[in-house]
Amino acid sequence: NIASYHGAIDKSKTDQNWTLGGDHSIEIFDEFDFAFLGDIHKTQQLDKEGRIWYAGSTVQQNFGESLDKGYLLWDI
Repeated sequence: NIASYHGAIDKSKTDQNWTLGGDHSIEIFDEFDFAFLGDIHKTQQLDKEGRIWYAGSTVQQNFGESLDKGYLLWDI
């Protein structure tokens, strides 16, 4: 089972390393094998197991964001 989600998950981070509050915590993905998340432009892993990730944006979206961008390639 794979979840996809667009929005801020509690404790996700911005490119400026600000911690965001969210409507949900990562526990909403407990019943899934993987969760692929969007909306937050910083690439980040949210769990210790590496199942829950924000892919981030492929290019800088504003001047406050890092130029270090890319994509995630998953082999599942």
